[in-house]
Amino acid sequence: MLAQGHSRRAIARYLGCGLNTVLRYASAARWQDTFHENRPRPSRLDPYEPYLQQRFTEGCTSVTHLHSELVAEQAPVTYAMVRAHLATLRTAPSDAPPRPQSMPANYPASPASHSTCSGTSTP
Repeated sequence: MLAQGHSRRAIARYLGCGLNTVLRYASAARWQDTFHENRPRPSRLDPYEPYLQQRFTEGCTSVTHLHSELVAEQAPVTYAMVRAHLATLRTAPSDAPPRPQSMPANYPASPASHSTCSGTSTP
C-alpha cells in the first residue's frame, strides 16, 4: 500500500491496527525482522538461583525455610517465586544413580519360600 502512495496513517486506519505496527512493518526489510526473539525475562530470583541450587542439593527442600532464609537476607522474592523454582529443581533429572527400592518388611528373604504360579510352593 505504501508503493501505491497511501500514507502510513491511512494504512493503519484501513487495516484497523496501530500506527506503530504499520511503522514497524514498513521499516522492516524482511517479515522475520518484525518478530523479537523469545528471551526469558530476568527474574528477581535470578541472583539467588545458585544459592537455592546449593541448598537444595544439601537436602533443604522446604519452601518455607528457604523463603525465610532469603527474606532474612533482604531478597525481594515471594513465597510463590521460591515454590515455583523448587518445583523445577524437584523435576529436574539428577546426576546421581537411582536409589534402590526398599523391600517390604514382610517380603520373604529366600527364593525357596516363594510359591510358584500354579499355587504350590517349592520345598
